[in-house]
Amino acid sequence: MAQKAVCGLWIRDTRILNRISFSLNRCFALTVAVCVLSDAHAAWLDAAWPHRQKITIAGTLATVGTLTNFPVLVQIIAQDNPVFRKTQTNAQDIVFTAADGVTRLAHEIDSFRPNEVGNQALNAWVRVPELAPGVETVLYLYYGNPAVSDQQDRGTVWAEYAGVWHLEEERSGLNPALQLYRDSTTNGYHGTDNVSTNRLGGRVGNGSGMDGDDYIQFNRKLYTTNDFTVTAWVNPERLSWEAVAGDNSSRYLMLFSSSQMIGRSAVSNETHTETYGSGANLVTGVWQHVTFRSTGVEGDIRGFYKNGTQLSASSTPVLNLPLAADPWYMIGKFSSYYFHGVLDEVRISDKALPQAWLDAEYRNVSSPSAYVTVGKEEGAVYWPAAYFAYRQEIAVAPNVTQVPLTNFPMLVAITNAVNPLFTFAAADGGDILFTAADGVTPLPHEIERYRTSAPASLYAWVRLPVLYPAALTRFYLYYGRTGAFTALNRTNVWSEGYLGVWHLGEPVTHGQTNYDSTVSAAHGVFQDGSARGGGDAAGKIAGADAFQGFEDHYVLTPGVQCSSNGFTVSAWVWDANTNDYSMYEGGSVDPSYSGINKDLHPICSITTLTTQRTVTAYNTYIQKDRWYYLALLATPTQSQVYIDGTLTSSSVSYTALDPLRRAKYIGRCNISKGYCFDGTVDELRVSGVLRSAEWLKTCYLTQNEPGAALSFRPPEYCAPNGTLITVQ
Repeated sequence: MAQKAVCGLWIRDTRILNRISFSLNRCFALTVAVCVLSDAHAAWLDAAWPHRQKITIAGTLATVGTLTNFPVLVQIIAQDNPVFRKTQTNAQDIVFTAADGVTRLAHEIDSFRPNEVGNQALNAWVRVPELAPGVETVLYLYYGNPAVSDQQDRGTVWAEYAGVWHLEEERSGLNPALQLYRDSTTNGYHGTDNVSTNRLGGRVGNGSGMDGDDYIQFNRKLYTTNDFTVTAWVNPERLSWEAVAGDNSSRYLMLFSSSQMIGRSAVSNETHTETYGSGANLVTGVWQHVTFRSTGVEGDIRGFYKNGTQLSASSTPVLNLPLAADPWYMIGKFSSYYFHGVLDEVRISDKALPQAWLDAEYRNVSSPSAYVTVGKEEGAVYWPAAYFAYRQEIAVAPNVTQVPLTNFPMLVAITNAVNPLFTFAAADGGDILFTAADGVTPLPHEIERYRTSAPASLYAWVRLPVLYPAALTRFYLYYGRTGAFTALNRTNVWSEGYLGVWHLGEPVTHGQTNYDSTVSAAHGVFQDGSARGGGDAAGKIAGADAFQGFEDHYVLTPGVQCSSNGFTVSAWVWDANTNDYSMYEGGSVDPSYSGINKDLHPICSITTLTTQRTVTAYNTYIQKDRWYYLALLATPTQSQVYIDGTLTSSSVSYTALDPLRRAKYIGRCNISKGYCFDGTVDELRVSGVLRSAEWLKTCYLTQNEPGAALSFRPPEYCAPNGTLITVQ
């Protein structure tokens, strides 16, 4: 069924309309164009998964008979596939469904490489209920849910097997006590790390390199009955008694020579000599699929397959069934024989899998794209087209936080002068809009600086509802206004416990007001009657204030009342000098302050109900010509100093904070003593909550190197007829 594209229309789809209406009711009336790309005959799994791709399995994969519950390899290696940037970093949000779009299918992620530029890959195994010869089978791959837990069901995928080892885990060195190699079945036959070589490329993802004395030993013996199937992908360096799997004495599958495979099993009740598979035409340096199989039928000869084709086999027929069960114990070794080369996808089944199964397994893995094709991304594209012609997707890297952070003010810095933003946005940036990943839910933002002239730049703060640790946090920047638009209130950006936020980017002259961006409106008036201050300065983020350590400072009116339940003060500082107890933030309760002392150590002093408590970071000196991110946490029992997002010093314990403390000055702490700050300050913030260590670390990472924290997709242009065009 061909996809349908409908642009610029309201779509009668409850899932879409509910999401749009929810967004509009929260914010403001906004005309929305909707473009839906989807198969009209497949229902949608859940609105929490905004994206999907159609997977088509060719009718030529199963050739002889119908296969049931077959694990199909779905491989995506197209480097522009959106799954690599829209799913979680470990792909745990991926879901596969049947052709109806809603019936879930068990799957396992074999390997996922979203960050290896030029080598991105997804390898997943999906349990397909039925593969019939000549019949195409349709599946759907869903993704893009940043908060959901792991959706895999490995055990169900491999229900036809006793043990499955993908051998993705190989690492350098030996650690025999570590059960490194994981069995994907529910049986848990995990293998110990007796492999010394580094991880090597496998047939699917990575494989295990064996250098002639390496092997993997199971945590206990795996027993198969008289019918069994042992399969593996092998890439041998030589062909002489190369052990693929076995035990310590009598059971094994080996590459005997270039022309033969050899195997042996079940010798305890009946003497059975080795079985040989002839005409194998094995070669070195090439991936080949090998199989050792027993039907468990009286009089049958155990057989071998190479690349899904049965070889001629010779041995004594199996008699006097049932025989004792076979104990398999090792990969890459039998007795004193070892494998030389790379092994991958070793599997042991306690069933005699049919030849059609082995044939399909070989062809699926040897050439995934020949039998499994991936369609284009489907889903709804929302666009406030009545106002904005351009948009650009922005993504926050998942490694900036280890836990979810809610309502986090994210810095968006664009300094690339060729970005179309500076050509097509309004001259004052008044048409800029940020939305969530759905493309329509507006996000509160504040523009700290916007310039279209050289050097062109945008510095904006955007409140992200959730900053995700395991997935890219995606949102949109819209611009190119074609109609009236009311920007969101900037104070909403700083709603997460902020009592005062001063960007310190205003011109610094005596009597000048420096604005607080929060609802506290604790604006400061600059005091420098003698004109001895340093004035404006280049900040860590846009502009900053350079204090000279004389009388220059801000008086906050009415000031910020700090909570006796604890509070946080943070700022970026540069080139602090040795004035006696130079402070960048002070209070009306003497002597509460925080800043840099005369010996260039970060310091804070807190007034408690009983005494003054001071904590000094003696192990850290503030060096010249670099920015430091300083943060003070004043808890009801202890004060802490963080430098560049890392806890550096803590005070002795105390009983309670003085409830009268009020942040009143920027640039000095006490009028009578004249402790004025000498250095440059940017982004001073006071929070009425105790910021977590992860919050402070994330602030540092995202503000210190915003270019590393954010990635930008090429801008998209919405033409008047509703066509989406990517601007290269």
